[in-house]
Amino acid sequence: MSALVRLDLNIERFQRDLFKLEQDQQLALLGTLRKIAEMTWEQVYRDKGLHWESIESRAGVNKERLYSLRVTRKFR
Repeated sequence: MSALVRLDLNIERFQRDLFKLEQDQQLALLGTLRKIAEMTWEQVYRDKGLHWESIESRAGVNKERLYSLRVTRKFR
């Protein structure tokens, strides 16, 4: 059995942005993160509701590939 996705939410910028969101957006985001935390990466890749995609215009700190996940219709 594959391991579940592990989320690290202890990133200062993430927390700062989270607290700037309106309450409905915070709840939607936390619901999506809860869903992801109960999935394996294979399940995340196959899930049609997350609409994950690679962000080609940016890279992570160590030049890792970054991805976008849809939280709501208007919020990624």
